[in-house]
Amino acid sequence: MNKLIKKIRKHLAINLVKRNVKISPMHKIVSFTFDDVDTSGLTNGRMILDNFGFKGTFYISSVFFKEVDKDGIFNQIEFQNCIDQGHEIGCHTFSHLHFHDIYKKYLIEKDLERNNRELKSKGLGKPLNNFSYPFGEQTVLAKKIISKKFRSGRGTFPGINRNKVDLYSLKAIKLYESINSLQMIKASLYDLKKNGGWLIFYTHDVQVNPSKYGCTPEYFSSVVEMANEKAFEVLTVDESLNRFSF
Repeated sequence: MNKLIKKIRKHLAINLVKRNVKISPMHKIVSFTFDDVDTSGLTNGRMILDNFGFKGTFYISSVFFKEVDKDGIFNQIEFQNCIDQGHEIGCHTFSHLHFHDIYKKYLIEKDLERNNRELKSKGLGKPLNNFSYPFGEQTVLAKKIISKKFRSGRGTFPGINRNKVDLYSLKAIKLYESINSLQMIKASLYDLKKNGGWLIFYTHDVQVNPSKYGCTPEYFSSVVEMANEKAFEVLTVDESLNRFSF
């Protein structure tokens, strides 16, 4: 599918399917989220948050579990430690779907149900309340389904969620060390301090030699420390939603 068609489909999804709510600037909340979670996210990322007494939201695609004779990027023990420490598990589809390639409702619903079933079988005792779009891909069909199954859908559009906000296209800022400097992140936190709202960060891996979608432990720790120093509420996505009176 060419870029123009994808752009048009995303534009339609953003404008035709939405649930607008108001998030008061009086709120000053930060959430740390992870997509395509790997071992480094579930260990280094989680433990840095734990050291500050904070909890994160980990959007999981079950296809990435490491099992016997199967490739994967994280294992059962790492997943269970995340649950035991009180972090939120969110949905990222089972197979990390490309929504732009799917036109049939049942294929999306089947994949979502499989992810729910797999995570329950791995020990998840709580419902999957929140969702993030793989590749940031939003389509009218996918967004309609997500809006009926989850409390929120986090996208990849940059910004702080304040005033009128679409719950199924939540904005977020990348913690990609190769793209966003700590100075840029500091400016975002200053914006939140001055103007309020809900600032959601997201990354993938947290390791010494990160991918272009991740960051080093030092970088991630610096961002968490800045949020702590400014005395923001640092909450999971689900906890954040509970703070708002929609």
